[in-house]
Amino acid sequence: MSACTSTVPWPGTVKTISVKREGRRWYVVLTANQARPEPLPATGAVIGIDMGIANFLTDSKGGAVPNPRHGRKAAAKLEAAQQALSRCKRGSKRRRKAVETVARLSRQGPASAPGPRTQDRE
Repeated sequence: MSACTSTVPWPGTVKTISVKREGRRWYVVLTANQARPEPLPATGAVIGIDMGIANFLTDSKGGAVPNPRHGRKAAAKLEAAQQALSRCKRGSKRRRKAVETVARLSRQGPASAPGPRTQDRE
């Protein structure tokens, strides 16, 4: 095991370090023990939040945040990239680039991207 230096102060004691590779990128995953933080002081304010499909959330004061629909956009981009990959000739440089694009979009996309467009609900 080699020594690790960092300019970022870690809160607590680092217990485990894992090195992980996804595609061409490398990641370092650290697990640390940390003291429990102090709870925030009570304000006495109460608010209700309703999470839905048409609106991302609606609060008890009548404010609404619209649904950003990032999942649908990400799924459409991934679908187009997979179709472009299927048209590439095996062993070509263009196919290698297409594979990297599909892998990148798969990593960035939501954990549960919607299926075919026929299943989308509004």
